[in-house]
Amino acid sequence: MKKFSKVGKSQKQTKAELDFQRYMEDKTKTTSNAFHVNGWWRGFIVQKAQDTLSNKKRGDHHVRCLNKLIDATKWICSRHSKSLVIRYSLYPSFNFYDIDVSKFHKDLVERLYKVTIDNFADMASFFTDKETLSFIKKFTNNSENDKVSRTRKIFTTAEYIWVRELGHSGYNDGEHFHGVFFCNKLQGRSSNQLHKVFRIIAFDCIRIQLKSNLKKCRKGKLRHRANTSALEDLTPFKLVDEYPETPYVDVEGYFELHRNGLSLTKAKEQKALIENKVFTEGQYPRLRVDKIINRKHYKREVIGGDLEECIYALSYLSKVASKTLDDFPAGTRRFNSSKFTKLNEGDTDYERIFKGTEKVDQIFEVYSNREDPHESH
Repeated sequence: MKKFSKVGKSQKQTKAELDFQRYMEDKTKTTSNAFHVNGWWRGFIVQKAQDTLSNKKRGDHHVRCLNKLIDATKWICSRHSKSLVIRYSLYPSFNFYDIDVSKFHKDLVERLYKVTIDNFADMASFFTDKETLSFIKKFTNNSENDKVSRTRKIFTTAEYIWVRELGHSGYNDGEHFHGVFFCNKLQGRSSNQLHKVFRIIAFDCIRIQLKSNLKKCRKGKLRHRANTSALEDLTPFKLVDEYPETPYVDVEGYFELHRNGLSLTKAKEQKALIENKVFTEGQYPRLRVDKIINRKHYKREVIGGDLEECIYALSYLSKVASKTLDDFPAGTRRFNSSKFTKLNEGDTDYERIFKGTEKVDQIFEVYSNREDPHESH
C-alpha cells in the first residue's frame, strides 16, 4: 500500500519529483485531491463539513487521505482476526518544547513493539501518579483467565496515519496533530486496557523528547525551565483541561474490530447492542459509547456496527477544514503514514494473511455497493 499515492502516477518519478508535483497541485487548487463527498464514501457514512460555499467549492475531504484510512482499516483486519484501532491527538504546545511529530511516532512504534505484560511497569516507571500506578498494577497482575504469555509482545503490529491541523489555540500557533494507530488486539486484555497502555507509552515518548531537549538548553534559561516544568507535570491521566501549556496526548477513542464481525449482518446486530448502551449510558466492550453520546453530529444516534462507527470516527482526519495550503507554509507535510507493507509470497504467514485479505476485500466490496442513504431521502 503506497503513501497517499495518486492513481496513475509514473513509477519512474523520484520522491522529490512527486513532492514537487503535489506541491504544485496544491498551489493551483488550494487543496489537493479534495472533493465534496456529501457524507458518504465507499459505502460508509463519513463526517460532513459545514454547508458553506467555500467548502462546496474546495471540497470537504482529502480523498487520498480518506482512502488511505479505509484501506489501512482493511489492511489491519486482513492480518489479524481481532484488531485495535486507536484514535488520538498530539498537542505539542509552545514551539520551545521542540516536540517533533516524526520522532514522536518513530519512538512510539519502537516502544510499543517492546511492551510485554512483565516489562510494562518498568517501561512506565517515570509516572508515579495514583491513577497510572493503579492501572499498571491491575494490568500486570496475574489472572486466572490469562490467555497470553506474560513475556509475549503486546503489540505485534503498529502502523499509523497522522494529519497536521491548525486550531484556535495560541500555543504553537494552533498547530497540532490527529492520528490513528492500527494494532493487533491482544487476547486476554480488554481494548479499554490496551488503549490505556498506548496512552501511557505515548506520554513516555513526549518525556523522551523533553528530556533530550534539556541537554540542548542552558540551565536556568527559559527553554530549560519550561522543559523541566513540563516533565514534572507530565501525567497520562490528567484531564485535557489540566494541560494549558505543556505537550500532551489525548486518546479520543478506540475500536476493536473482529474479522468475523465485519459483515453487514453482524453490523446490524452490533448496532442494536450499541443503541441499547447509548440509551442506558452503559459500556460496550469494543468502542467508547460516551463518544457517541457526546459527539457534535449524530449525537446519541448510532450510525451502524463496529466497522461503520470506526470509519466515521477516522474520517475526521481527512476533512479539508484547517488542512488547506493557506493554513501552512508551502511544502509543509499535512499527512503522513507508516509503510503498511504489501503482502509478498515469501512473507511469513502468507497463506493465512492472503485468505484474510480475500475475506475482508469481499466484505468491503459489499459495503461499497450499498446505496447512499442521503440519496434515498
